[in-house]
Amino acid sequence: MGIPTDLEGLRAAASESLAYILQAVKRPGGALLIQTEEDPKPVHIAMQNPPASWRGLPETPDHPLMKVVRTVLTSGKEGSADPGLDLAAALPLLARSSRQGILLVAGAPLTAAEHARLVELARAAGRTVKISRSSQALHTADKELASLHMIATILASNLELDEVQKAMVEGVQQILDCEIGFLILVDESLGQYERKVMTDGPDWIRREILPLGDGWISDCMRATRPIRVDRAEADPRLCADAETTLGIQLRSNLCAPLRAGNEPIGLLDMLNKRGGPFSPYDQELISLLATSIADAVYNQRLIQQMKVVNIDLKSSREELLNSRNTLRALFDNVPASLYIVDRAYALRAINRSRAKRARSRPNLLVSRCCYEALFERIAPCTGCLVAQTLHDGQSTTRALRLADAEGEAKEWEISTYPILDEYGEVVQVVLFEEDVTERRRLEANLAQSEKLAAVGQLAAGVAHEINNPLTAVIANAQLMQRAIPPDSDLQESVELILIAGSRAAQVVRNLLDFARKEQYRFDLMDVNETIRRTLELVQHEVISRSITLKFEPDPDLPRVLASSDHLQGVWLNLLLNAFDALDGKPGEIRVSTRRQPREVQVMFEDSGKGILPENLPRIFEPFFTTKLPGQGTGLGLSVCHQVIKQHNGRILVDSEIGRGTKFTVVLPVP
Repeated sequence: MGIPTDLEGLRAAASESLAYILQAVKRPGGALLIQTEEDPKPVHIAMQNPPASWRGLPETPDHPLMKVVRTVLTSGKEGSADPGLDLAAALPLLARSSRQGILLVAGAPLTAAEHARLVELARAAGRTVKISRSSQALHTADKELASLHMIATILASNLELDEVQKAMVEGVQQILDCEIGFLILVDESLGQYERKVMTDGPDWIRREILPLGDGWISDCMRATRPIRVDRAEADPRLCADAETTLGIQLRSNLCAPLRAGNEPIGLLDMLNKRGGPFSPYDQELISLLATSIADAVYNQRLIQQMKVVNIDLKSSREELLNSRNTLRALFDNVPASLYIVDRAYALRAINRSRAKRARSRPNLLVSRCCYEALFERIAPCTGCLVAQTLHDGQSTTRALRLADAEGEAKEWEISTYPILDEYGEVVQVVLFEEDVTERRRLEANLAQSEKLAAVGQLAAGVAHEINNPLTAVIANAQLMQRAIPPDSDLQESVELILIAGSRAAQVVRNLLDFARKEQYRFDLMDVNETIRRTLELVQHEVISRSITLKFEPDPDLPRVLASSDHLQGVWLNLLLNAFDALDGKPGEIRVSTRRQPREVQVMFEDSGKGILPENLPRIFEPFFTTKLPGQGTGLGLSVCHQVIKQHNGRILVDSEIGRGTKFTVVLPVP
């Protein structure tokens, strides 16, 4: 730990030993440095009539003589004489195997007899230094033991936080023999700190709350080790604070930061050591005591917080019980079906509504497998998304058609929600089953009614305002076509009139088709076969446009429950969109199918111009189109979306400008 402030015995021993050695070898000058291998610098240096070339020793680390000192101290062997440095000998002070310092003798080279005598005297001086240092070490150990005993006694007591703080500051003040002791504790939540002051009494003489800010207190608390000020006048901030706070003249100061982990919680500050300035030993001792005090303050704070938390827990216990009963009442009485399963699909909780559907009671269903107890299956249900929620922790929703006890088909919407443990891992899943049969019927009726109302009004106007004029335009154009000679230049103009009229008539038909409520007939079918039939319809378009069309079917594709006509309409719409995306240029269209767990995927990929990112969210909206007027109505993808939705599937789109677009149709497997 180093040597304490009282070095008089060691200094006297060093000076007397040096004087005796120089007299014995009849040399006028020399130096004796007390330093072991563990000491970063000499603890003390005694000098007698040093030569002028030794000036600056040992304050100048680069001094040539200090290089000799470091070499002798490191090797433990005698250094060579150096007339240029007026160095006659450099010997280690040995005490058995340990090195206690260095003896430097000035002057002319030694004779053999003088050298032998000097070696003997150096060993005697080494033993003297070691005995003196051992005495100081014992004194240090006694002081440390007393301080640690004091700290242990306080920590073992049942004193309140403030009493512990007072006892600790009083003990440190007595150990370091100081006039005044400060304890400063930080409260960062309030942006302030509390300063407590003690003199020789067992109680605080001053307590004050001050705002946090820049100053010597903040500097000390940010420090990583104690700060010692031997001459107070060197730091005007300290003097001004001491005079302002206590009206005293500051002589010396020693402060140590109180840290809990890496966070500063306060400061221990000792002022005006009696009998002289603070020593490095005091600095290391207060560092040890500050650590113990910081731990004690931090632990006492935790205890106080625990007491408050315990009171809060006791006061909220009844509220928690009431909340539990309320939640249980809600869980049991909610009309929808609600239950919780673990990673093994075992029921952990189930409400009365779902138990009633299973014709049982909740307590008889808990711990049983959900698919066995609720669906009478021996394996997880087809299309069940519990495994997906357990895997990725995401909520899911799916639709399920089931027959009730009376044989009536009902549509259920089943949602899954993850329950996480303290590590963020999914351990259970909440399933919420809601009967949406009536809602779906009302939604379909409402949507159809709105469409019929809007399109009906539009169709009436279209039929009156467009169809009749279109009929006249097309009929007269046909008459003109017959009347004009085949080789006339006007034939091309008439042909353009007929094409434009046909396009306008097609727009009206698309509007009426969109408003018409279609009936779906679902059968088990081969998706690959529906795609092949659709591709046959567009072969002429493929050849005429120089398009490369590839079909890559999955031979092991399972059958799906679907409407063949409606699916073919979807495939045709997606193919026509791909043709339009190529913009009349040669390109490639790739159609492929693949099997996935519990679903079939159909991909349509083109190498066309792609879809702008801002248009992607709107492509399935009715009447939204990016085509030029007369080239599209914006109903194709909207109809596709409705058809796939009726199949409980979904359409995904991925597009990159200049690279092409990929539509993925996902259909569930029964």
